[in-house]
Amino acid sequence: MSQRLHQIQLAYKPEQDRLLLRARTSSGYEYRIWLTRRFVGRIWPLLIRALAADPGVSAQHSAESREAVLAFQHERALSRVDFSKHYDEQASALPLGEEPILASRLDARRGPGEAHNFAFLSSAGQSVQLRLHKGMLHALCKLLQDTTTKAEWGLDLKVIDVPTLPAEPRTRVLQ
Repeated sequence: MSQRLHQIQLAYKPEQDRLLLRARTSSGYEYRIWLTRRFVGRIWPLLIRALAADPGVSAQHSAESREAVLAFQHERALSRVDFSKHYDEQASALPLGEEPILASRLDARRGPGEAHNFAFLSSAGQSVQLRLHKGMLHALCKLLQDTTTKAEWGLDLKVIDVPTLPAEPRTRVLQ
């Protein structure tokens, strides 16, 4: 897809037990991609790796610092996304047809600047390429988290794994 990405939508379709990813360009073209539970579980580490490749994150020396910066960036990016805006259903064209492609592979590459290029490939040879800037990548991760939770897939997708600290003891014994 060489046009500028305008909107993305992710919805669980129980009759298919799949997620439907719809990507709409600023010129009105819509691309549709089926995502299976297995596929989402396999691509999640690639998406997190792309987020962690940000210079502000990767420049940190400790794992705790990298996680803290990534968490801050994630919250900041999500605060700038309008999730309440409805997806524009009127596509001017469906270049790959009405039937979504079934993604079986993801080719992830760093693009120019802060962009990441993701090619969703089907076993039939079709592909949809999305160029996601940092904010859109954070939004896609949030959509995947929310939608897989609604689907009850049990994937437990986390942007960061913050270790749980042990509880403070209620009493201290000093000897």
